[in-house]
Amino acid sequence: MVPKLIRFLGWLSLALITLLALGLIYMKSLPANFARVTVINKSNEIIDSGSIDLCGEKASIGKLWPKDELQLKLAIHYDCHYEVKIIFSSGKEISEGIGYVTNGMDSDDEILVFDDKFELGNTKSNRP
Repeated sequence: MVPKLIRFLGWLSLALITLLALGLIYMKSLPANFARVTVINKSNEIIDSGSIDLCGEKASIGKLWPKDELQLKLAIHYDCHYEVKIIFSSGKEISEGIGYVTNGMDSDDEILVFDDKFELGNTKSNRP
């Protein structure tokens, strides 16, 4: 009785793992939605460099003067948030997770960079 149960549980585990793998492959094959992101330097310093990571897709931020802005377009493969890292010309660094995007919807977001923090500005989500 016990060997049959163990064999059954083994097959059941294999079937569940296979279904999970097929589901992940299917999710990756769906067309991605996009986040249009505007990074706005609201600080009193020059941004020397930085990066934004969204769902594993990374974009670099180059030199950005106070009051300047940069537009980026990133794919949304699943529900996630922005991981933002900024290095100012003074050498000061700030990094933080901010906002939230959902697969199945396009997003238009503003990320406001202040001297010591980030804020999410105007945001809009819509179905493609």
